[in-house]
Amino acid sequence: MTRDQVLEYQRKLQEEHQKRELENQKKREQELQAKAMQLAELERQRLEDERRLKEEKERLERAQKEAEQERLAKLRAEEERLRLLEKEAMEERQKREALEKIRNLEAQELERRRLEEHQLLIELERFGRQQKEIEDRAKQLEEEKKQLEEKLKQFEKERQQAANYTLKLEYSTAQQTANIYWQMSSATAYDWIGLYKFHEQSNKNYIQAYKTKGESKGIMAVPTPSSPGVYQYRLFLNGSYEDVARTEAMYIGARLELFSSFIEDGKKIRLTWVIKSGVLNKNDWIGFYRSDKRGNNYETYFYPIRYPNNEFIVRATFSNCLFSSTH
Repeated sequence: MTRDQVLEYQRKLQEEHQKRELENQKKREQELQAKAMQLAELERQRLEDERRLKEEKERLERAQKEAEQERLAKLRAEEERLRLLEKEAMEERQKREALEKIRNLEAQELERRRLEEHQLLIELERFGRQQKEIEDRAKQLEEEKKQLEEKLKQFEKERQQAANYTLKLEYSTAQQTANIYWQMSSATAYDWIGLYKFHEQSNKNYIQAYKTKGESKGIMAVPTPSSPGVYQYRLFLNGSYEDVARTEAMYIGARLELFSSFIEDGKKIRLTWVIKSGVLNKNDWIGFYRSDKRGNNYETYFYPIRYPNNEFIVRATFSNCLFSSTH
């Protein structure tokens, strides 16, 4: 191979090398350009991402800020609601306390009125009892007045008859005998003397009758009654039932005098007695009667021989009552 051929070959090789170099450089430039474009695209995408991130961050910040504001607003609203609720609760508590005070005052007022009414009822009951006692006393005085009038009439009758008719009595409860003395201006075979309960109104209800045998005066010994009580002898003319003379009372058995009084503000009655004569036996009893009752219509009774201190106390459950002793 000649030198020119070698040179030509070297030149071709060099051109090919240069050409390859140019192609490679071009490729590198293209690659660099493509990479530059990729980098630019990446930069654009990065910038776009940064913008988006910034916008998202701003949106999130705005949303967070709005959420925070909304939360704060809700908190303020809740605080205001709680404050209002607390205020309402305080007002309600104050109302309840005021109502409780009012109820307490009303209860105190009702209690005061109840006590006043109770005191008034007590006063009314006391006034009623006093009025009843006054009425009973007035009735008793009226009865005593009538009895006195009857006694005056009887006394006048006895006074008028005393000059012509006399009837006297002597008796001994120990010997169980009674001596009857009589004297009259004129006598018949039908004159007679009768034994009566002292308060017997009807002369027909005699216990025992004794004839005077037509004598104008005399003395008669008769046995005393066996049953305890208060008795009397009466003188009658010519078989009639109009007495012309009477003896004084004859007491057979114990003779008592009764005393009564209210105790414990009128809640109880104390009854005491004094034995004027005679001796109590186990069958003597004292009965509590209403003023319009007699006989077996007693309210309660007791046997005084069982109370040696001569005192008996009973609850004052009986209104308009009187005390009566029965043997």
